[in-house]
Amino acid sequence: VSIVAGQTTSNVNFTLVLPVGTFFGTVKNQANSAIVGAAIEFKQGGIIIYRAVTNATGNYQITVVTGTYDLVASANGYTISILNGQPIKQDEQKSVPFTLIAGMGDLNVTVTDGWTNRPLAGAVVALTGTSSTSTVIAGIGVANFTVPTGLYNITVTSTGYITKLSTSSYSLAINSVINVAILLTP
Repeated sequence: VSIVAGQTTSNVNFTLVLPVGTFFGTVKNQANSAIVGAAIEFKQGGIIIYRAVTNATGNYQITVVTGTYDLVASANGYTISILNGQPIKQDEQKSVPFTLIAGMGDLNVTVTDGWTNRPLAGAVVALTGTSSTSTVIAGIGVANFTVPTGLYNITVTSTGYITKLSTSSYSLAINSVINVAILLTP
């Protein structure tokens, strides 16, 4: 189609085709299990240009205009993973997998004797939930756990005392600290 200055044209249709490439990959955790619903953001200059979400098998795929992107993968309960400066060329199929690390938090349990209100050394504190672990309390009556984020129940046992089970679950978020005080009754 040629257009001359001053000439009127009618119904000239055209289509612009931008060069594109495809990013794909899997988002897994440290145990090599797929993370469903993880978000992958494709940024340029700090602005989100595209966003993909992983499917039931932890996979994502997205077609983008060619260029260079900073990729940010995130999921609830995990730390963020960033890959800066990822170029994509026209018609390129580029695999970019992510491994996300479970976020950690601190759960501190103080155990005291219900009659004397003194620290109770020798009690066993057990956590069950997202991760399970236990420890024997030393003389100061405190058990400190750094564990993956999630929900936890606490059980405390000690010879000569009634076993105490937590009456609610404790929800531990990334970098959070929860302090719990438990009284054991002889």
